[in-house]
Amino acid sequence: MNSNAMGDKIAAARKRANMTQEELAHKLSVSRQSVSKWESGLAYPETEKLVRLCEVLGINADWLLRGDVCESGEPLPGQTPATPVSDDGSAKTPLTGGAVVFFIVCLIAGILLVVLSAVLLFGGFVPYYDITPAAVMFFFGIGLVILAVVIKLLLEKPGRK
Repeated sequence: MNSNAMGDKIAAARKRANMTQEELAHKLSVSRQSVSKWESGLAYPETEKLVRLCEVLGINADWLLRGDVCESGEPLPGQTPATPVSDDGSAKTPLTGGAVVFFIVCLIAGILLVVLSAVLLFGGFVPYYDITPAAVMFFFGIGLVILAVVIKLLLEKPGRK
C-alpha cells in the first residue's frame, strides 16, 4: 500500500471523529506536524503510535495498513482472507497440494522401510554376516522419515508468506 493511501485513510478517520490535527496530535503525544506528515504521505507513524492511532480513531489496523479489509476488519467482497495467524501472532502457512502428498509418501515409505529392515535384521531372516542390505534399508528409511519432518517444519514455518 502506498503512503498516500494510508495518509488519506488517517485523514478521513480523523475527520469522521471530528478531531483537528492538533487534537489528534495531543492524544498521541506527537506534534501536529507529525500528523500532517502522516496524512500527506510523507511519513509513517511508528508502531506504538500506529496502535494508539487506531485506538483513538476507532479504526482497524489491517484496514489502515493493507487495504484488503473493511474498516471493521472483515475481508472486502471478492478478496481472499488473510494468512492464518498462529496463537503467538505470527503468520502460519499450512502445507498444501503436492507438498502434503510428498510429506505423506516420505513418512509412510520411511516408516515401512524401518519396520521391514527391523523385521529382517531381528527376525532371523538375514544371516549375521550379510546384514548390509537390511542396514542400508534401515538407514534409508530413517532418512526418509527425517526428510518428511524437515519438509513439514520448513514448509509450514511461522512467518512465511
